[in-house]
Amino acid sequence: IYYYEQNGDIAENNNMDNQPNTGYQQLDWINKMMFKLNDYWRITSNTQYSTTSNVPRFDKLNDVEYNHTNSTFDPKYLFWYYGPQNRFFSSINLQGFKQNKIFDRSEFILSYQQVEESRNQQKASEESMTIREEKVDIISLNSNFKKGNLSYGSETILNWVDSKSNIEEYSLGATRYPNGGSILFSSAFYLNYLKRFNKKLQLEAGVRSTLSILEASFTDSLSRDLLAIEGTTIKSKNHILSGNIKLIYYPNNLWKISSVTSKGFHSPNIDDMGKLFVKGDNLTIPNTNLRPEYAYSQELSITKEIKYPINILTYGTAFYTHIENAIIKDTMLVNLNAGNPDAPPFWTNQIPYEVGSKYTFANQNIGSAVIYGLTLGFEANVLKNYKLYSDINFTKGKNEESRGPLAHIPPTFGKILFERQVGKFQLAFDFRYAFAKDVNNYDLAGVDNLEESPIENITISENGEEIINYAGHPRWSTINLNCNYIINNYTSIQLSLNNLFDRHYKVFASGISAPGRSFVITLRVTN
Repeated sequence: IYYYEQNGDIAENNNMDNQPNTGYQQLDWINKMMFKLNDYWRITSNTQYSTTSNVPRFDKLNDVEYNHTNSTFDPKYLFWYYGPQNRFFSSINLQGFKQNKIFDRSEFILSYQQVEESRNQQKASEESMTIREEKVDIISLNSNFKKGNLSYGSETILNWVDSKSNIEEYSLGATRYPNGGSILFSSAFYLNYLKRFNKKLQLEAGVRSTLSILEASFTDSLSRDLLAIEGTTIKSKNHILSGNIKLIYYPNNLWKISSVTSKGFHSPNIDDMGKLFVKGDNLTIPNTNLRPEYAYSQELSITKEIKYPINILTYGTAFYTHIENAIIKDTMLVNLNAGNPDAPPFWTNQIPYEVGSKYTFANQNIGSAVIYGLTLGFEANVLKNYKLYSDINFTKGKNEESRGPLAHIPPTFGKILFERQVGKFQLAFDFRYAFAKDVNNYDLAGVDNLEESPIENITISENGEEIINYAGHPRWSTINLNCNYIINNYTSIQLSLNNLFDRHYKVFASGISAPGRSFVITLRVTN
């Protein structure tokens, strides 16, 4: 499959004429083959490869800096793009259908995957480009068995992360991840039980035991004095037990009630513990003491079908999650005398970086947090050949340690979809919307990309520095039209008109503007 996507102009700025084009190309290749060994065993192979051209960062190319000499806003970057994103995947799947005392069905999957990408940037004030390259190699082995109502198996994954930079002398932030290499090993065993007591009641329960081991190293050439990292290696080992219980109850043919009670977890990975990168005035540094977080969750779903006067399916889902040892990116105090054990410690949340200073942040266990939400929706057959769909989603979060709002909490959003069938034509009217999010509800570490929201005003501090005050996430809505024509049982063609009124908006926490008015033609052929 080969396709080409061309984005719009990068900015309305006369000083950006030399910027690279924001379009990119992607090539995907997939090959699947199945071999039947005998009546009980078969092998399936799956090989995939994909690559892209350079992928410019539209949001970074839009960044400007005030030039006090000329009193103009000039581009901050000459170039900022991802290099070709190369991905290779290959797997062998062995399936068995011969019954015995241990299992009725069995499956073994061995796979290998390699992902390569790079970040390339050059500021207008710099003479050369900085290139950071990452390569990830992944080997996994899965086994799955089923015996009656019982399912069980295992999963083992091994990750290698190689992070390099063209900066000759490794310094703070030269590589995105530890430049001595990182390894993450994970092995898990699971057991799942499904029981249908009768037509009205069903039970599903599962338990999983997971062992996670992480090791990452910095070379001796990386300056660690300011970071207070002991030695040259980050190590983490965690063994966690998790599980869930799901109950489904059908009072009658028109009602469905389900409940899910679960314990989940997030064990720190290489991105959590070892990443070093700069974003605006913030510098994210490693935290060698990071521990897993645990999520205790309760979910309740109710579905009701109404037959008269029109056929409507209504549904609602509510959830509540309590997180212990919650991993939150927060201000990190750095010991500036860490390199001298005889000197008294001097703690600060700013350290020197390049020509100025940066605020230090790191992923930390803050204690506890709560996330809860609600989804409401319906599907209705209004008239013959007319259908109406709608849903709305509410999500709230609370940091119980009172250290600022939680990140990744979107504002209220939803959609309304109206469809009509006319012969072989399927016509659709699609209305999507999102509410506003106040600037005071953004996280303090920059995870929600507050700097990508509109600027409300710019004030001058007492020492003459410019202070940018952002407005937060504005509400937005779009209207999309679709027409699908069924040519025959194997072929259909679709014409879509997206963002009919050409609204400019960004999805919450995104640094890239959503597409403007656009036309999409799709041809589908099946066999």
